[in-house]
Amino acid sequence: MAESSSTDNNEYSRSRLMYELRRLIDAGKAADIGVPLETDGLSDEDKKILALVTEVLMHYRAVAEYEVRKYEKARKLRMSLGKITKSPAVSAGDLKAAADLIAKEGCRALVSSRVTVWRLSEQMDVLYNISCYDSMLNEYDKLQDIDLLVREEYMHMLNSERLIIVDDVKNSKVLLDIVADGYGMNMCATLDAPIRVDGKLTGVVCVEQDYCEQHFEKRVWEIEEQNYASSLADLMALAISGFERRVARDEAERASEVKSLFLANMSHEIRTPMNTILGVTEILSQNENLTPEVKEGLDRIFVSSDLLLGIINDILDLSKIEAGRLDILSAPYKSANMINNTIQLNIVRLASKPIKFSIRIDENIPMFLIGDELRIKQILNNLLSNAFKYTDTGEVKLTIISESAS
Repeated sequence: MAESSSTDNNEYSRSRLMYELRRLIDAGKAADIGVPLETDGLSDEDKKILALVTEVLMHYRAVAEYEVRKYEKARKLRMSLGKITKSPAVSAGDLKAAADLIAKEGCRALVSSRVTVWRLSEQMDVLYNISCYDSMLNEYDKLQDIDLLVREEYMHMLNSERLIIVDDVKNSKVLLDIVADGYGMNMCATLDAPIRVDGKLTGVVCVEQDYCEQHFEKRVWEIEEQNYASSLADLMALAISGFERRVARDEAERASEVKSLFLANMSHEIRTPMNTILGVTEILSQNENLTPEVKEGLDRIFVSSDLLLGIINDILDLSKIEAGRLDILSAPYKSANMINNTIQLNIVRLASKPIKFSIRIDENIPMFLIGDELRIKQILNNLLSNAFKYTDTGEVKLTIISESAS
């Protein structure tokens, strides 16, 4: 009779155990592991089993919750970086707007006290504060610049480290020295990401955490947070690169404007003496008492001066060339005069060189052609000039033929 009673008790205990386990599993599915359990009627062994299962479920629930939080945080950081990357301020090189966006988005994504952005001076002795977003104030703040001459160790860390990770400011002598100077006196942890453009240190993005209820001693920066801070520095480097390109472009445009203004102002002063030479030479060549040698010399002076004036006009029109607006004039001109003047100008280059020069001109070339005589002269002059200059012996032959229009 006693044996039968014991068997009944065991079966009841096991039945109660299975019931509680099913209820526990159902509660786990509903994310309510804290459901009260009924242990009355359970044997000591079944109570242990129920407690063990409860502990296992609680553990896996904690793991699941941690993984969910981790995923949500990583997703939040990715979305934040995506927002910054798509910002026109970064691509356009708007330094202030980009720094403000990085500081604000970084501060909110990391749930930190502040994010500050600093630009290194050309002398590499001062960090200029570009932006600072304070989560407590919920607004931007302006910080004093940092003198690096008295912080050589921190400067060395910026130059050598990919990331400066300080979980506890109290254990960092470098940061304690900065705090002792009055900066971030309530700061418990910091994450400093150097900004580098083409390998050169140009600034730093600082994520700062003050003492609070959640971080009453220190803050241990997770690997995702560290990578995020490095990405903020990379995005700021893109903004600085864009800013430097924009500055270089603006300076080039200003230089071009100054050059164009100079050429415009000098055009009259340069053209006037050349026109005077042309005018005086033309008047002198009309004197009937000149010897043939003097007459030929004056003609060469006139042709050379006329060509030089054309070149000067091209130089003065350099701004038009750069803008792609160089005008090609179309007007009738005498082909024979153009060819003869160009040859006479260059024949003097032969000097005493043992070179034979011959000319063959197609008889079908019209007496009058329509085009830009000055440009044609320049082309023919360049061809003959180079041929005479780079030929020491042998023959230079000029052949001009006419091609019928198809």
